[in-house]
Amino acid sequence: MSSLNYLYLWDNKIEGTLPLAIESMYSLTCLDLSSNSLKGNIPWSSLSGLSKLSELYLDSNQLNGSLPSNFGNLSSLVLLSLSNNYLSGSFSLSQLENFTKIIFLDLSNNLLTLEINPHWIPKLQLQYLYLSSCNIHGDLPAFISTQYTIKFIDLSNNSLSGNIPEWLWDLKFLQALNLSHNQFGGPLSSKFCAFDAQYVDLHSNKLQENVFLPHPNVHFLDMSENQFDGIIPENMDKYGSSQLIYLSLANNSIDGVFPHSICEGLYLEVLDVSNNKFTGNISASFGSCSSTLKVLNLENNHLEGEIKSMVCLQTLKLGGNKLQGPIPSSLQNCTSLEILDLGYNKMQGNIPIWVGELIDLRILVLRSNKFKGEIPLQLAKLQYLQVLILSNNNFSGVIPSSLRNLKAMTNQTESSDILQYSDSSSVSYLYKMEIVGKGQFLEYVKYLAMVRCLDLSDNNFSGDIPQGIGFLIGLKFLNLSRNYLNGTIPTSFGKLVKLESLDISRNNLTGDIPAELQLLKFLSYLNISYNNFSGRIPQGGQFLTFNGGSFSNNEHLCGLQINTSCSSSLSPKSTQDNYVSEKEWDEDVWWEVGIGLSIGLGFLVVIGALYFNKKYCFRCFKIMDEVIVILDQKVQKKIF
Repeated sequence: MSSLNYLYLWDNKIEGTLPLAIESMYSLTCLDLSSNSLKGNIPWSSLSGLSKLSELYLDSNQLNGSLPSNFGNLSSLVLLSLSNNYLSGSFSLSQLENFTKIIFLDLSNNLLTLEINPHWIPKLQLQYLYLSSCNIHGDLPAFISTQYTIKFIDLSNNSLSGNIPEWLWDLKFLQALNLSHNQFGGPLSSKFCAFDAQYVDLHSNKLQENVFLPHPNVHFLDMSENQFDGIIPENMDKYGSSQLIYLSLANNSIDGVFPHSICEGLYLEVLDVSNNKFTGNISASFGSCSSTLKVLNLENNHLEGEIKSMVCLQTLKLGGNKLQGPIPSSLQNCTSLEILDLGYNKMQGNIPIWVGELIDLRILVLRSNKFKGEIPLQLAKLQYLQVLILSNNNFSGVIPSSLRNLKAMTNQTESSDILQYSDSSSVSYLYKMEIVGKGQFLEYVKYLAMVRCLDLSDNNFSGDIPQGIGFLIGLKFLNLSRNYLNGTIPTSFGKLVKLESLDISRNNLTGDIPAELQLLKFLSYLNISYNNFSGRIPQGGQFLTFNGGSFSNNEHLCGLQINTSCSSSLSPKSTQDNYVSEKEWDEDVWWEVGIGLSIGLGFLVVIGALYFNKKYCFRCFKIMDEVIVILDQKVQKKIF
C-alpha cells in the first residue's frame, strides 16, 4: 500500500497493536483508526517516517505509553487527535514547537501531566485546543492569548486557578469555551457581557460576586455550581429575542426576582436555576415561558403562589419551594411530559385522574405536600412510570392492586441509557433524582434510568399489602412505612429479585416473615420494625447481614439477629390453629419418652439372651440404634 493516501478504519472492532509495517505506507496523508480496541504503545518510530501525514486520529482506543520527545518527520501534521486513551507521563507542549502547520490538537482524557511554560510564545496558530483532564495546574496558560484565530478551547477537569484573565474575552474568533471543573475564582470581568461565543461552560468553579450574562448571541451558557450572589440585572429585555437555547445558573446564591424576559426567549429549551434564592410569584416570572421550552428546573428556591398555567414541557421540577394550590390543569394535555417533581411544597388537593393520560410519564414525585384522597386507578395506565414517590402526604384508602400493571416496574432488564434531554443541536441536560432508600438520601444521575422505586411511606394507607406488588419484579426500592397497613407480608415479595431496599416499618402487620424473602440476594437494607410480627427470623440469604434494628419492637419475633433463642422462647404464631400449648407439648414428649424407655428395656432382655451369639447380637444393636435415631428426630421436631 505504498501509494495509499487515505486510510479510514474508524469505529470498528479492530484489536491488537499498531503494526510496525505501517512505516511502508509512506504516501499516507490521513490515517484514522479512532474508536477501536487497539492496545499497546504507539510505534512513533514507524510513524515518524510518514512525512506526508497531515491528519492522525488514534483517539478512543486503549493505547498506552508516553508521548515522544521527538516526533521525527511528522512536521506536516495539521491535526493530531489522541484523546480517550491511557497515555501517561509528563509532556511539554513546547515539544510541538516545529509543528507550525498544526491547527487541531486533542490530548484530552488520558493519564498525561502537561507542562506549559508560562513564557512560551509558540510559532503555531491553533484553531482547536482540547486539553481536558490533562493535570494542568496554575493560571490559564498565557500562550492562548497569542492564538488569535482560535475557535474552540476545552481545558475542563484540570486544576487551573486564579482569576480568568481579561484577555480571554478579547479572542474574537472564539466559538466555544469550556473551563468547567477547575478552581477559577474571583469575579468575572465586565468584558464578559460583550462575549459572544456560542458555547460557554464555566460550571463547577469558585467564581464569585455578581453574576453577569454574556451577549444574547450565546446559545449555551452553564455557570452552575459557583459562588455567584446578588441579583440578575433587571435590564434583560434583550434576552426576549436572544439566541439562548440552554441556560443553567443552578447551585449558586443568586436572589431577587428572576427576569421573566429570559424565560420568553424564542429558542430557549433548557432553563435550570435550581438551588438559589429566587423569590416572587411563580406564575409572574415563569407563567409565560416560550413554547420551545422543554426542561424547567426551579427546585430549592423561595418561589410562592399557585401554578396557574404552564407550557407543555418534557421535564418540570418545582420541588423545595413554597408553592400552593392543586396540580395545575394546564399540564393535562402535556403528553410528552416525562418528569414531574412537585415535592417539598405546600400543595394540596387530590391527584387528578387525567395524570393517567400522561402517557410518557417516567417519574412522578409529590412527596412532602398536603395532598389527600386515594391513589387513582388510572395511574396504573402509565406504562413508562419507573419512579412513583407519594411519601409524607395525607393519602388514604387501600393501595390499589392495579399497580401491578405498571409495566416499567416489571422490567428486569438493566438499562445502560442515561436519562437526559437532548435535541438535534447536541444540547443535552442530564437528569438528577434524589431517592430515599437504604435508610438515607441517594442521588442518582448517570444510572437514573436503572432506578425503579415505589415510595408510599408516611401516609394514611390501610388494608392489606396487595399481592400484586410482588409482580413489580424490577423494583429496587420499596417503601410502605409509617402507614396503617395490616395483614401479612405477601409471599409474592420473594419474586422481587432486584430489590435492594425494603421498608415496611411502623405499620400493623402481623404473621411470620416469609421464607421467600431469603431469595432476595440483592437486598441490602431491610426495616420491618414496629409491627406485630411473630415466629423465627429467617437465617438464610441476606438475613444474617441485618442487625437487630431491622426487627426491633416486634414482641414475638425470635432469632440470632435480636439475640433471642427460639428454643427457649416459645413464639406464638399468627393464628391459633398453629399454636401448640405448653401442656400439649409436655404430654406428647413424656408419652414418647415412656415408649422409648419401654422399648429400650425390652432390647436389654433380648441382648442378655443373645449374649453368646455375636452375629445376632450385632444385628440387634443395629436395629436399636435406628429406632433411637427416629425417636430423637421426632422429639427434636416437637421442640423446635
